Amino acid sequence: MARREKDPTGQRGRPATQYSLTWHKKFLNVEAQTLEDVVREVGAVTDKLMEIYMTGKVEIDVGPAHDYLRLVTTDRETAERFGFEKDDFGQDDFDDDGFEGSGE
Repeated sequence: MARREKDPTGQRGRPATQYSLTWHKKFLNVEAQTLEDVVREVGAVTDKLMEIYMTGKVEIDVGPAHDYLRLVTTDRETAERFGFEKDDFGQDDFDDDGFEGSGE
């Protein structure tokens, strides 16, 4: 008999709550007057992204090729720490099979 893995979400296949953070070219929208100001601002953004990356709990949903970066996590503590927002879709947006749709 195959052993069933415990569902970590506790929701039988429904997705866990997802949080996201979108960066819209923040590193290019600095109010810098000198090259030193630009380097300082870009460095601060790099440091913040490295801190987020080092948690190991965040993934890229949309990459920088789209002129913005959308980071996602299902870890509430990480989301709160870095200012992620709860995604708008709720559990009611999913059918019993866990996919978006009308259920028809």
